[in-house]
Amino acid sequence: MQKRLPYRFPVLQLLLLLGLGTVALLAGMFLASRPGPEEFPPSAEESETVAALSLPESQQQQELQRLAQGPASAERDRAAYILAAQALEQGQAAESLSLLSPLDPKSSHLGGYILLKQAQA
Repeated sequence: MQKRLPYRFPVLQLLLLLGLGTVALLAGMFLASRPGPEEFPPSAEESETVAALSLPESQQQQELQRLAQGPASAERDRAAYILAAQALEQGQAAESLSLLSPLDPKSSHLGGYILLKQAQA
C-alpha cells in the first residue's frame, strides 16, 4: 500500500502567503497614512521670484518684498530667502534673521539653506 504524503506542504504555503499578504497590507496602510511632501515649488520658468530678479534693482527690491509678505508658499520662501541673503551680504544680520524667522525649515524646500543663513547671521 502506498503511503500518502502529509498535507503539511500546502498548509505551509497558505500560511506563508497569508503572512506576506498581511505584511503588504500593513506596509500599504503605513505608507498611505504618511503625510506627503509639499507640492513641488514652481519651476524657474514659472516663478515670480526668479522673474523679479531680472528687474532693475529698485523694482526688484519692491517686488521681492511684496512676494515675501504674501501667504505661505514656495514663492514667499524664495523671496524672503533672497532678501535675507542680500541683507546678510550688506552686513545687516538682524534684518536677515527677521526675514528668515517666519520660514519653517522643516516644511520649506529651502530648509537647509534657511538654517545655513540663520547660522551665518
